[in-house]
Amino acid sequence: MTEQEQLMYEIISKISTLDAPLVFKGALITKLILAENGYMLSERPTNDIDGNWTGEPPTMDELAGIVNKAIEALDYSFIAEPIRTYAPGKSAGIRIVDKETGVRLIDIDITIKPVLGSRTYYFGELSIRGVIPDAVLCDKISVLSGDRIFRGKRSYRFNRNGSKINSALWFVQARGIHIC
Repeated sequence: MTEQEQLMYEIISKISTLDAPLVFKGALITKLILAENGYMLSERPTNDIDGNWTGEPPTMDELAGIVNKAIEALDYSFIAEPIRTYAPGKSAGIRIVDKETGVRLIDIDITIKPVLGSRTYYFGELSIRGVIPDAVLCDKISVLSGDRIFRGKRSYRFNRNGSKINSALWFVQARGIHIC
């Protein structure tokens, strides 16, 4: 694990203690899920924090304020700044920089959408609110069955109510697994 990942876990743990409807996802949570189940990833570092805002959308200043509150509680000399506003199909962006040098440390991507559920994960003494494993699987299946992966002819099936769905999602649902 890199020092940056350790720092990211500290920040998301502190944010998780605040009264904000923010649930973390992405590589940091996937690593915790895998570790809980006895799987150790190869050392593939992650460079950002991903999360879902599950409540009424905040302003960008409010969002940066929540991250700054967490950073201040950790007593670091960093500051969070908005870099990208929410838009349809686009996540909000927050950048954490060193106050003294202005060097970029961590980017946070936050999507506004509900989650399938959340639970608390542990990284040593740190507790972190993250998406449930089914949400991680749903996200991975969606990515793998998207246009960016299958650039040629898309493969579709029809579900029980006659709606057209992607074959990868059909495969999961046909086995009684309802994750998406």
